[in-house]
Amino acid sequence: MNSQTLLEPYRKDRMGRVKIAILDTGIDRTHPQIEAQWNKRIKGVKSWFDDEGGDRDSCGHGTHGASLLMRVAPEANIYVARIVKGSNSVLNPDNVAGAIDHAADQWGVDIITMSFGFPRRYESIEKAIDRASNKNIVMFAAACNSGANRKIAFPASSSSRVICINSADGRGARSRYNPPPLSSSHNFSVLGEAVSSVWPVRLGEGAEKRQWGTSTSTPIAAAIAALVLEFANAKIPKLKIIHRARLKTLEGMREIFSYMSEQKDGYNFIVPWKLLEVDVGRDMVASRISDVLYQFFGAEDDPH
Repeated sequence: MNSQTLLEPYRKDRMGRVKIAILDTGIDRTHPQIEAQWNKRIKGVKSWFDDEGGDRDSCGHGTHGASLLMRVAPEANIYVARIVKGSNSVLNPDNVAGAIDHAADQWGVDIITMSFGFPRRYESIEKAIDRASNKNIVMFAAACNSGANRKIAFPASSSSRVICINSADGRGARSRYNPPPLSSSHNFSVLGEAVSSVWPVRLGEGAEKRQWGTSTSTPIAAAIAALVLEFANAKIPKLKIIHRARLKTLEGMREIFSYMSEQKDGYNFIVPWKLLEVDVGRDMVASRISDVLYQFFGAEDDPH
């Protein structure tokens, strides 16, 4: 990928790795590809179930998502919160709130990705999201997979604190299961159809599996955000400290995502190499980031 080529020269320094927490069904440590990254890339695992650890995954959903994070953002550190046992299990909102707090307070992550949704809001989750947002943690959540039959799920519907992610095919065309785009929303979409990633072998469906859905798009979006933060952490002279700080806010990342987007079918399809383009060089990429943030935040962020 063009974006990876741009970042490669700065990857000798491992101290500035971006931290991503994934809240999902856990991760299957027995998979050879996952075991190979244990303690190297997977830095923390916690389960919200006393009888089973976070290094398990009974349905594959979390393993698939965590592997996508590692593939798209190959230098990010991954933290896994197992908040639900499987796709047919009831998701406890208190588990979600606790996992958000743990990711923020104990792991100190930069990004949280949430590939699930509720039909209504929960105060405990809203308060946890507020606390994480106040620590400048960028959060992503899946829109929903019910098309026009349902509205955007919670917490993706918390647009002032969470970036909502829809799905698209490889060319940016909208997925049929997306909720309708909203005039008041950024309507971001990311590849979410037939995406291959690691799958628990013991489930009998092979070592990899293709998945569809906004829950597949969401970790990819989070990993793209990690690439942007990784570039900022490289301390490019053209990118001022204030701009690096702004990138770690929802507003800053949202503006960068808007810049990287192409309008397609009413959605803003994310094209990361529109910003992280190796051919233009690091200084031009830094200037683009500065210009985008200056236009949104104003004179306080004047890069000149």
